Amino acid sequence: MGGLSRGLAAATGSGRVELPLRGDASGPVLAVSGSRSPQTRRQADAAAQAGWLVEPLRLDDADQASEVVAALRAGRSVALTSDDADLSGPAGALERIADAAASVIEAAVRAGATRRVIVCGGDTSSRVTRLLGIESLSIAANPVANVVLLRSHASDPVVDGLELLLKGGQVGPVDLFELVRAGA
Repeated sequence: MGGLSRGLAAATGSGRVELPLRGDASGPVLAVSGSRSPQTRRQADAAAQAGWLVEPLRLDDADQASEVVAALRAGRSVALTSDDADLSGPAGALERIADAAASVIEAAVRAGATRRVIVCGGDTSSRVTRLLGIESLSIAANPVANVVLLRSHASDPVVDGLELLLKGGQVGPVDLFELVRAGA
């Protein structure tokens, strides 16, 4: 707990708030990664070993969203990675990754194929939440140490209530994706 937070808690008499370990959503998880960190790569590899469909995020491929929706509807969690994405092209890499990630997420959520999403990469996370029209976030659960599962608040009822894990590249244990999928 930071010094300011500790001081405010002491001054207001507020005690420690216990957060649930699990969110409310169930079913397959969609993970998209704008991170190129070694830890996120290890997490994607561990997810593949646990049976997830893991493949590169294709930046200019509208068909990828329908393939992802089909896998999620079949009950298979999916992780799309950008560490080997083709970043050639006119637009900036971050914008292209965030656009592609948001597009796949939106398609999966609108199709009702998932209600839990992991977005890897700090800059990617902030851009994706904005592209999805998320207005605010609240903590839904604290499944692991410094990792929190968030609940989205948005005007769009399809996006409202979506459970999100927004993580920096080096954050979380190797089996983080599978922990989120398992609901732990």
